[in-house]
Amino acid sequence: MENSRLEQEFLQSPRVYRFGEFVLDVERYELSKAGATIRLQPKTFDVLRYLVTHPGRLIDKDELLRAVWPDVIVTENSLTRSIADLRKALDDDAAAPRYIETVARRGYRLLVTPQAIDAVVPAADVQPRPRPAAQAAPALVPSATLKPRPRRTFIVFGVIAAVIAIVIIVAAITNFGWRGTGPQPAAGKPAIAVLPFANLSSEPDTQYFADGVAEDLLDLFARMPGLKVVARTSSFAFRAQERDIKAIGRDLGVEWVLEGSVRREAGKVRVTVQLIDARTGYHAWSDRYERQYTDLFAMQDEIARAVVAQVVPHVKPGMLIAIAPPTANFDAYQSFMIGRDYLNRRSPDWRKKALVAFDRAIELDPEFARAHAGKAIVAAMFAGGADAPGPALARARESADRALQLDPKLALGFAARGFALMSEGSDLRGAETAFRRALELDPTHGNVYNWLSNVLSLQHRREEASQQNKKGIEADPLNPILLENRARRLFFQGRFDEARAGYLKLLQLPAAGDVKYRGLVELHMARGELAEALRYVRLRARETNALDQAAIFRPGFIAYARLGMLDEAERRFKATTAAPFAVGWLSSIEWYLRIVGRLHELAPLARPHIKAAPMAPWLEKTLGRAAALHGDWELGIARLAPLFRQESTIGLGGWGGDIPELDSHLALIHALIKNGRIDAGQAEIRRLLGLHRTAQAEGLTKTPDETYHYAMALALASPARDAEVFAALDDALALGWNNYRLAEHDPRWERHKSDPRFKAAMTKAAESVARERAKVEARMAAGDSDFVDAKP
Repeated sequence: MENSRLEQEFLQSPRVYRFGEFVLDVERYELSKAGATIRLQPKTFDVLRYLVTHPGRLIDKDELLRAVWPDVIVTENSLTRSIADLRKALDDDAAAPRYIETVARRGYRLLVTPQAIDAVVPAADVQPRPRPAAQAAPALVPSATLKPRPRRTFIVFGVIAAVIAIVIIVAAITNFGWRGTGPQPAAGKPAIAVLPFANLSSEPDTQYFADGVAEDLLDLFARMPGLKVVARTSSFAFRAQERDIKAIGRDLGVEWVLEGSVRREAGKVRVTVQLIDARTGYHAWSDRYERQYTDLFAMQDEIARAVVAQVVPHVKPGMLIAIAPPTANFDAYQSFMIGRDYLNRRSPDWRKKALVAFDRAIELDPEFARAHAGKAIVAAMFAGGADAPGPALARARESADRALQLDPKLALGFAARGFALMSEGSDLRGAETAFRRALELDPTHGNVYNWLSNVLSLQHRREEASQQNKKGIEADPLNPILLENRARRLFFQGRFDEARAGYLKLLQLPAAGDVKYRGLVELHMARGELAEALRYVRLRARETNALDQAAIFRPGFIAYARLGMLDEAERRFKATTAAPFAVGWLSSIEWYLRIVGRLHELAPLARPHIKAAPMAPWLEKTLGRAAALHGDWELGIARLAPLFRQESTIGLGGWGGDIPELDSHLALIHALIKNGRIDAGQAEIRRLLGLHRTAQAEGLTKTPDETYHYAMALALASPARDAEVFAALDDALALGWNNYRLAEHDPRWERHKSDPRFKAAMTKAAESVARERAKVEARMAAGDSDFVDAKP
């Protein structure tokens, strides 16, 4: 592999430098003072090394970033942190520097001239300081009280684990096992799935450990070239005790399935593993091992010896890949496994518990890259529901950058960085680059395919987004988010029956959570099928066993309001606004208040909560839209106009699925016209209708809500187009649109509300809603459990 620029320079440079009171030994990778080694992080050392070999010259920040992080996407924060660490190590003062000068907005300069030392510094002068052993700490799980193991043991463990993974694969491919008579594998690239290992312990809180063993094997397989590996989300969907392996193989598209069990009791661990040919259901190889829990890695060694003794002759040397362990501290690794388990399971209060576990792992081993990456993802997810998402996203980026500093080839680190950038919304290209790098390093992450697909969609690269969604489903065929997004794309294309079939498939996935209901609610709401939408709203509420909390889920109170069941809608709305406030709810609250004609309540309700919140584009649109429609046109223009000055990065100006984007643009047009800025308003209308023509040519304007908003755009354009307005309204009604309460309170229809054609359209919509309400009331009267609350 070609050396980086930094490596090439130092291969030809002196090995030892002295400057001031310090000695820098680049060969030993040590900085020392008076014979005592000063501990530096690897990238911090590289920054110092670059400065020492370029003394007296102002070095731009970009040059340092390229030199020290040649293949990693990092921000200036990483460099700033390294410089701060160096100042601390050198006892340097930024205000009165002796060694490192900061040139504002430019870069850094080494103020001293280092002396190259030809002879090797005596060992006594540069002996490395032993790394202190990790302090034993109470385990997060009471039964897990492991002592940290020496790094050598973990290296052996990592190599052994890799060998185990390879050997199992080769055993599958060659059909070599204790039976020796199994069927031959299918031609082509072999595919394997790792099922969740059964937890046979009497201690239920050890399931995280059993899952962790299986997931680590899956990660190892993913690094083996020439092998197709099904992602965790899909393979872990099969957690039932009784499983038809052949059916699983068909569902996942694999020939081989690895399963196992873990039993932890009285300080002992018993692990059973078995490889099964999914085409026949026959076991190709299996064995059972038992040891003291503190001898876990010795047990791994025993498993490796037993398996390798059978199959090593069939393994080519080039297939063996030694993978270093992620940490030398087993307690830290155990904490990481617990955090990863919370992240995967999304149990109650999972975010806080996951952060506690990841922070504990980092406390035990500050250089544990995977723990930093896990923390970054959770922090970014936290930001989605935070009153002030900015600080949470900043922490997420910092943790992701730290993970990549420690391990520049960590797929999880790139995924975390991309997720943080995507959540922030300010650097979609950077998020895309990070996601692509993550998938290069590990192509089994279904969620990363989904994130990349979303980022591409936001950049109006729909075909590429669809391809990434397809690739994601190939790698993770039962991932509910990927399947939901595919169904949503079908819906935007007007393929409603196919979309509904896709959403219904989600109902068969036990791990889908409320995702399996969300798409069905949105589809039926959009088509005016309010009774069916309400049924799925209530099914979701029942499954989470939290009817009042379901009000937070936007259709919970909006569905009742659209049905005219205003008392129930208001009860749920009040339950939402009485709960701890989250800025993310504002768009749902705005829609509800518009439907019931109380939009004036939004500003006072939101004002106390948004002062500390950075004004993200979606929040600006929500508040700007509300201001424009409530009559505060200048405020609406001030909030919305900057967001629409440039070409939209969200699809085709919202055509193709982003109804809030369309609604916001039309609110801006309304405010411009009402404020007397007729020419500016008409220019925006022409622009929006031009985007509609482009989207229409791509088959992306076929949903009921888009047709309704197209009619509104024509209505704002010119009285001469009123015939087209009502033709479009008729088309929307034919597609199922019936949200007449929203339309009747919308000032953008002001000129048309007295028109008999508008009144006729609203009458048709009201009749549709009345039919839907009659369905609900009939089912409630019949005691249908989907529509009647259970009695206490």
